Amino acid sequence: MTTAKHSKKTSTSGAGRLDWSLAPRGPVSAAGMGTLALAAAAAFGDVADVAPFWPVAAATVGCAGAIVQAHKRNLAPSALFYRLGCWAGAGGWLTWGLTASTPWTRESMLTLGVGALGSVVFHSLAHRTRPRPSVAGGQTRTGVLLRRDAVIAEQWQARFFRVCKARIEVTDVKHWPGGGGLTLTCLLPLQGAGGQTPTRSLVAMRADALATDAQLPAGCGVEVLPGAHRGEFLLKVATKNRLHESIPYSGELSPRSVNEPMTYGFHKDGAPAQAELRQHSGLIVGQKGSGKTNLLHVVTGENGRAVDTLVWHIDLNGGGMSQPWLHAWLEGQTGRPAIDWAACTIEDAQVMVDAAIRIAKDRKRSYRKLKIQANSNLLPVSSALPEILIMLDEGAEVMNPRHQPKSPKGKLRDGLEEVIRIARNEGVNVVLSSLRATQGLISRDVITQCAWAVGMLVSDPAELTYLFGMTAQMYRAIDPEELAGPGCAFGRDGTTTPRALKVAEINPAQIVAASLEISRRRPELDEASARVAGHAYATRYQRMRAAFADLGDQDEDFDGYQHGQEHGGQGAEIAPVVPMRRQPYSQPRAAHPVPRPAAPVAQVTGSASAWPAPHELLRNRAAAASGERVSRAAAWPDPPRPRRLHAEQTTAPGDGHGAAQRPQLDQLPAAPARPVPQILRRALEVFDAARTTRLHSEELAAALGILAVDHDGERGDVLALAALLRPLGVAPLPNPFSRGGQRGRGYERGDLVAVAQRIARGEIDVPREVANWATA
Repeated sequence: MTTAKHSKKTSTSGAGRLDWSLAPRGPVSAAGMGTLALAAAAAFGDVADVAPFWPVAAATVGCAGAIVQAHKRNLAPSALFYRLGCWAGAGGWLTWGLTASTPWTRESMLTLGVGALGSVVFHSLAHRTRPRPSVAGGQTRTGVLLRRDAVIAEQWQARFFRVCKARIEVTDVKHWPGGGGLTLTCLLPLQGAGGQTPTRSLVAMRADALATDAQLPAGCGVEVLPGAHRGEFLLKVATKNRLHESIPYSGELSPRSVNEPMTYGFHKDGAPAQAELRQHSGLIVGQKGSGKTNLLHVVTGENGRAVDTLVWHIDLNGGGMSQPWLHAWLEGQTGRPAIDWAACTIEDAQVMVDAAIRIAKDRKRSYRKLKIQANSNLLPVSSALPEILIMLDEGAEVMNPRHQPKSPKGKLRDGLEEVIRIARNEGVNVVLSSLRATQGLISRDVITQCAWAVGMLVSDPAELTYLFGMTAQMYRAIDPEELAGPGCAFGRDGTTTPRALKVAEINPAQIVAASLEISRRRPELDEASARVAGHAYATRYQRMRAAFADLGDQDEDFDGYQHGQEHGGQGAEIAPVVPMRRQPYSQPRAAHPVPRPAAPVAQVTGSASAWPAPHELLRNRAAAASGERVSRAAAWPDPPRPRRLHAEQTTAPGDGHGAAQRPQLDQLPAAPARPVPQILRRALEVFDAARTTRLHSEELAAALGILAVDHDGERGDVLALAALLRPLGVAPLPNPFSRGGQRGRGYERGDLVAVAQRIARGEIDVPREVANWATA
């Protein structure tokens, strides 16, 4: 008995070793072995002089057993008659042989051979089952299987009984295209062992035991999926671990709609792994190196080519997720970025989420008639009214439930949770990613709201249980050992059972090619949404270019903003390193940049109203050095811009190598002082009027007339203010401070004074957008 079981397991698992057991390999070997056994019984009976009664009794017992077995296995009448015929024929021939003088006559041997041949010819009848009515339309299944598939069905039926203690019937066997596994269609019995009715959940809990009993190769397992009705299920058996294989991204750039399922990978059986992001929020979990960023790129590409979707990125770890998608735009290859809005600072991310909330609330009111006309409870999105998909990389830093509600990260977390709760219907959705899925990093409410969940390689397998919300028993249906490496995951969309899959791999060249096509074709935000998004949305490109530009691409004649990491106390935010201004990508750089000679300028100190006038510095340097003052900073004139020196002007005569020589200051005309931009003059006047050396960012922006509109009304637009001051090298203080009973980050007057001095000396060039700023 043990040998027979071993042979069945070996044939199913496909192990490449010889099987020396006596189990039949097919109908021919079965008929041959049965014929030999019957001849041996006749020889023994003839020698031992056994009475003819015993063959008749044995045949009667065999027929009775065949009837019982046919009832339990729901065999068709043809199968029952075939089995009864085999038992009756064997018993009749043996009785005839024992009653004759000898069983070895010519007629006896010929009769035995004809019987064996008949059993081979009609062997297919032995496995037919009764047709069962289906739930859909009362149709029936024939239950007719090929000979090879019938053997597989019998093996799994026996395996179900051993492992699940239920007589489950296999009605269909389908082999996967390209090999690698098969799909069994199974019917649950009305009653199992012990009088209880088995269910699909019972089989799912025993999935790992079924794979072990079948001796499947390492990394292979079985999946239990719903069938056509509650009494049917599909069992997907993997005999080859295809998750080891690399699946390249298709690079498909044809238009699609967000209303269609998004394909992001493939399951073991070759079926596409899909998700519906029009209605479902998403959560991706995986440790470092598991392939999360690659999956985020695939999601960006698939939704970017949707003609009715705008993708927004939030990446607080340097913007690595957004950089490749913005590369073509930053290099001037396209007029607009493929990503409609990308934020890499906590402040910009907060403004983005606030804008998304305002858009969702406004769409409830502005597009009420559109929903009624479409007769849809779900807002019909289109190229004129696109969905907004906000993607957050490394969301554990933001979504941590321990963040204080009034802290920057706490406000951002609450805003994203509000978007997940209220904005799905109005076409604003969220996809989050996190290194881990634990209660201390992501709240249970967020996981419950994210119907699309993907669990990649994790440090603790229990995190998959927390992610998919399964009980300990249900967790047994998912084996983390099936995840072969980076890109492998378990995915679930909606209420489906999590399934193993392999994410498609996208490379940088495909991202750049896709970004060019997406930037050309993607929609624009509808007018009503853009209006409520406010000034922060209208000026997003300016901040994106400053935040994501490569410092190596800037003009060497200009200084960059070097306060990239502002070190402060606990909770201090990290500001990105951004350049002051980019040189146009098509403009060649000078081979030998020349330092700009600085004119002797007096130290500018004191109040803004006492600053020296630039034309006075030109007229009398000595007077400027002694500290002459003008009445108001606002009265400063704007002298003409000095002529810039070129590299060829610095070449010494007679130098055969053309080496550039630095000019002596006393040989050059004195450079006129540069005009201080109005934004600095007005800001210093605000400091002087408030009689303070520190001002909060929102307070300073409001005093300058740089306003933003949100659900609380008008307030100072801190991002627009930062976009004007950062190119000059002015950044907020790294640590928050208290003023007027409020605590927040802001600016130091001394930083503005120092920058004004450098501008006056010609050390900093003022970008055009800053120089053209005027008081609102």
